[in-house]
Amino acid sequence: MAHKDVRIEFMVGDRRFEAVRFLKEGEVSVSGDEMLARTAGQNGGAIGEEDEKFLREHLGELPTKLRGYWLVTDRRSPDHPRDVSCFVFFDGGGWCRDWDWLGGQWGDDGLVVRRCV
Repeated sequence: MAHKDVRIEFMVGDRRFEAVRFLKEGEVSVSGDEMLARTAGQNGGAIGEEDEKFLREHLGELPTKLRGYWLVTDRRSPDHPRDVSCFVFFDGGGWCRDWDWLGGQWGDDGLVVRRCV
């Protein structure tokens, strides 16, 4: 199975999401733009501002199986539109939101979060 075909479904509150990988077999990383393009085909692509805010308000409900990954959204920073909101788990600190640049390379520690319809 190709890396890009891996999908982890999860529930937060009454909403169903999936965290999907985006690399093709043998790839180490791709650009942020390519990452979002590859995951745009189903369920409307990466979650935007509304679902990102919902997850931010329910961080404690994110499942432990997602720890170790950067959970990428398509919510853009108002100050830096090439930065996207991500959720990351820090040992001892729990889940938090961070911002990362789409112009960089994204590897297998990233999963794009989509809303399941």
